[in-house]
Amino acid sequence: MTLTEELIQEHAKIDKVLNIMNRISEDIKTQKVFYADDVEDILKFILGFWDKCHCKKEEKVLFPALISEGVIEKNDLVSMMVEEHILGKNNLKEISSCIENCKIGNPFSCEKLAASLSTYVSMMQIHMENEEKIFFPLADRVLSKNKQDQALEQFEIIDKRLVKLRVYEQFQTKLERMELKYLNEPVRV
Repeated sequence: MTLTEELIQEHAKIDKVLNIMNRISEDIKTQKVFYADDVEDILKFILGFWDKCHCKKEEKVLFPALISEGVIEKNDLVSMMVEEHILGKNNLKEISSCIENCKIGNPFSCEKLAASLSTYVSMMQIHMENEEKIFFPLADRVLSKNKQDQALEQFEIIDKRLVKLRVYEQFQTKLERMELKYLNEPVRV
């Protein structure tokens, strides 16, 4: 597997979670029942998997490799992608705040939660599409097999940290339950 194939597989996992988030947002907008605990579980997974694993692979491994090849500038597209990672984290904080306010019965927070979920989903889908159209093909073209193998070794170190935290294990059962609840189909991470 190439480093870009691995990153695309991670995008597919996140996309499943984004679909659930989108459904929860729609349920809130149509005043259907939603479960704050599910949104909290999703946030934990995204913060663990997306932030501590996927974004680290891009920011600490992929982007520096592309910069070292001289094909992109640090202050160019990389800055934009890193900024989007930061915007995503900030949006997750807003979602978390909305959840807390929903729990205490503030109905406006539920409307804001729906909007924040939709914003996050849209932003992430565009972000992942841009990476898959711009960065990943560029990496496949310019990074030698040796550089890609070195990057994959670094990816493995990042993954081992995540496995040690048991993020996948803890979320798999919850994700399957949520996909059945919100999308009426099981998910395989």
